[in-house]
Amino acid sequence: MRSWIIAGALIIALIGAYGVYALKAGEGANAPKPPANSAPAASVVSVKDVYSKGIHTITGVVLAPDACTSIETTVATSSAPSLYLVTPADDDICLELPTEVPFSAEIDADATTSTMVYLNEVLATTTSPMTAAPPPAKKK
Repeated sequence: MRSWIIAGALIIALIGAYGVYALKAGEGANAPKPPANSAPAASVVSVKDVYSKGIHTITGVVLAPDACTSIETTVATSSAPSLYLVTPADDDICLELPTEVPFSAEIDADATTSTMVYLNEVLATTTSPMTAAPPPAKKK
């Protein structure tokens, strides 16, 4: 009879321990998660603007949070030339190791035009000036 009491107590203890574990594990499941369609954050934009024959060629890199991040570029010239860089959401599993992702775009504008750079719809802080020097004067 005593062995039945010990076995019953042991079973109750195991059920209680499992219940405590299940409650603790459930707390992690309720933690807030980022939206599935949110774009990964990118931190630094390095740019180089080369002007030649009426065309600004803008090249650079974005420091992305992982190697799976890609960059989409769009140029808008409605009022002032603007370069829009977008890092679309990527649902693939990827090692989160900061990676430089290159981009390039061409903008048709005069030599003294400044170009604004936006990263994920936010004005980017760039590591180099975006205004190209005017072309050298021709010698006569």
